[in-house]
Amino acid sequence: FSIPFEERINDEVTWKDISKTKIKAFLKEAKIHIARAVPHQIFESLKLSKDDKIKNAGILFFTNDPRKFILHTQMTLVAFKGTERIHIYDKLDVQDDLLTQFNEAIIFLKKHLNVRIEIKNANRENIYEIPIDALREAVANALMRRDYSMRGTSLMVEVHDDRVNISNPGGLPEGLDVNSLGREEI
Repeated sequence: FSIPFEERINDEVTWKDISKTKIKAFLKEAKIHIARAVPHQIFESLKLSKDDKIKNAGILFFTNDPRKFILHTQMTLVAFKGTERIHIYDKLDVQDDLLTQFNEAIIFLKKHLNVRIEIKNANRENIYEIPIDALREAVANALMRRDYSMRGTSLMVEVHDDRVNISNPGGLPEGLDVNSLGREEI
């Protein structure tokens, strides 16, 4: 049985490579209030280290330059004019930690989706053509379920005139095929 890529210890990274700023940003996003963010303790509680060694998941979340240790951690955001993958009018490669990738993807999607504004009483509400909560979930799932062991790959978020495609490298778990999806006996 093989250890998942994210669970593997990475001997190249040291505690000096871990960003306290990124830890604080993560804790704030997760609404976790800790008086003092001590990287060793945070990593231990999140199971991102073992025997004081840092796992690949810790690198993906909390280093200033994840690509220094895991080259294939990029997310590519692309907006196309029309419905084909021909005319690119905006593109952004995000080569940072997973929380930054997530946040940049949501900003990019909001920038390129059609939005209507509804005013109710004194409140203004932006209503996107695709619900932002659904897109957040899709981006988070793509980031979390990506196969980070696949070299030369990139998570892709594509905005077309008629759809949004979010795809990540990888496939179905071993022993599972497309025809068995949605069945209870899996």
